[in-house]
Amino acid sequence: MGSPVPNAVDDVPAPVSRLARSLGRAARALGAIALVVLACVLLGAAAYLARPRPAPAREALFRGVMYTREVREGPPPSIVHTVTVDLDAPGVALLVTPGDPARSLPLDARTTSAFLLESHAQIAVNGDFFTPWYSNHALDFYPHVGDPVEVDGYAAAGGVVYSRKTSPATRTLRVSRAGRPSLTLPLEQAVHAISGEALLDAGVVAVAGSRRDPDAPLPRTAVGLDREERRLFLFVVDGRQAGYSEGVGLRALAAIALAAGAWNAINLDGGGSSALVAEAGPGRARQLSSPAHTRIPRRERPVANHLGVQASPL
Repeated sequence: MGSPVPNAVDDVPAPVSRLARSLGRAARALGAIALVVLACVLLGAAAYLARPRPAPAREALFRGVMYTREVREGPPPSIVHTVTVDLDAPGVALLVTPGDPARSLPLDARTTSAFLLESHAQIAVNGDFFTPWYSNHALDFYPHVGDPVEVDGYAAAGGVVYSRKTSPATRTLRVSRAGRPSLTLPLEQAVHAISGEALLDAGVVAVAGSRRDPDAPLPRTAVGLDREERRLFLFVVDGRQAGYSEGVGLRALAAIALAAGAWNAINLDGGGSSALVAEAGPGRARQLSSPAHTRIPRRERPVANHLGVQASPL
């Protein structure tokens, strides 16, 4: 008769056997964790896709500051946020995130909500295009809060210029010592300045010089002035949120600005950077738009600089 078949586990040294059993238990535990994570991802995706769209809105937020929300069916569907600021209203002032020109990367990245609270502004949007940055997935991106960055356009705050970059497509919003915004004030007279790309020039759509696809539906941010420079407009369009709001192209954004009453307008940083926030009480910020940093709704990207509006309570 042949010899009995040995027990595979009994024939290995005891420490190895114990290790094999431990690894087996660990694998089963990791499998269970993976199933839980997968279930959470699927539930989150379902909630994301089924998220109800908000109703249109019109609301006076502060003295001289009116907010409207337009819900468009598309295609593609989009949600357009517009803030109209009466520049003659008492208490209205504009400000830009300060930077340090002595540093090679003069700014520390922060979210738009963080800027709003730090600066005691009542309204804020994200500002210039900036570098360095990347966004691969929810855990792999740059910058994080506090990481050093620089902007791609001319920028100043409190009379300190921390970026002098320009290009043929660059347009700069300048704020005078009297607190009046303009797109034509000499740069050396600007106390605050923030830049983007041409969107409207004297009532004419001007996106041909954009270095980005002008028709791609993306989250967008823009700032504009009426012909008399007595009203300032902030525009944010939500995007990259399927079934909720997919964004607009630059020509569509220019049409939105023109319809609101803008005569000149500039396209600011968009995509995952786009955000519009308002003060909701002492130490609290309220998201008026739905940012989509790393495509996660309501997640704000830390960005380089911002444009803020200070205003009096109603």
